[in-house]
Amino acid sequence: PMLAELSPVRGGYLVGINSVHAALLSNRRECHVLYVKKDAAADKDQEHGNTSHASEGGTQEPLSHESERVQALINLAHSKGIMVHPIPKHILNSMADNKPHQSVVLDASPLQFVDILSLPPHKPDQAESTGIPDDHRGRVPLWVALDEVVDPQNLGAIIRSCAFFGVDGIVVNERKSAPLSPAVSRASSGAAEAFPIHHTHLMHSFLDLSAKAGWTVLGTLPERPNTKKRIVPAHTATLLGPTILVIGSEGFGMRPKVRQQCSMLLSIQPGHVLNPRLVDDGDEAPVDSSGGADIAPRTGVPLEVRQALLDSLNVSVSTGILLHQLLASTANTATRRS
Repeated sequence: PMLAELSPVRGGYLVGINSVHAALLSNRRECHVLYVKKDAAADKDQEHGNTSHASEGGTQEPLSHESERVQALINLAHSKGIMVHPIPKHILNSMADNKPHQSVVLDASPLQFVDILSLPPHKPDQAESTGIPDDHRGRVPLWVALDEVVDPQNLGAIIRSCAFFGVDGIVVNERKSAPLSPAVSRASSGAAEAFPIHHTHLMHSFLDLSAKAGWTVLGTLPERPNTKKRIVPAHTATLLGPTILVIGSEGFGMRPKVRQQCSMLLSIQPGHVLNPRLVDDGDEAPVDSSGGADIAPRTGVPLEVRQALLDSLNVSVSTGILLHQLLASTANTATRRS
């Protein structure tokens, strides 16, 4: 078939096995048509449950891992009454704007943000409604607030990290934030499909009202801080109560009104602070303490270059590090107390 012969687009195109699979499972989109590459699963559209296909000689050959996953999506779509349309690869390429699609494209309604004004007081005996597994209970709730993160790849990567670390919720600005596009879903490896993302009209007001309800608001250190706020290395901080971790935008950090709502700022220590020996860029090879033999000399970007040009991290990388350090420090503190 040609593009003109395809069913009219009723929503938007979601591409990639993980994103499509999560969308079909999560039921947060209205799914219209699943398009698959014509030869992705051989004759599996008619013969459900079979995991092999016939070669030219009539013998049965196992499907590739990708074809098995595509077949699983076909079966899932059929179980939900969603039409499956096999089409040639070049048409899938066009539908996916020539981006990697792994042989599947889903025509589905867009994801929607959930409106939120503030977070309510936390009740320890009341389970959070987050849409993510309850595998992290025993610690206080943790939300992430994104202040004008506009790049879809960054937003998707942050959502993926939040889902991995068991964050309870994410809130973004209603304006000047990346929309919940297919690019975000793909960058999140499908996590955006299962993790409701909230948005708020005024981030500083959201933080202020939440703080008055008992939430601790932690900010992140700007590239060149000019603040009287208390600054704490992230690996030394612990969660003592319901907490919101605020992440600033790419290149600019948190806006002043948002920073004012933070009771404390967290910093990620660079290598030359964590390990002062990295400052010494001498030519001598270090000595292996186990036997005294020479090992490879230290190499890498000189300190003056790191400090001048590489003094910050990508926002999604920073978020993952901060979440790990916060949660690991909190877990270690709880273990010592017990």
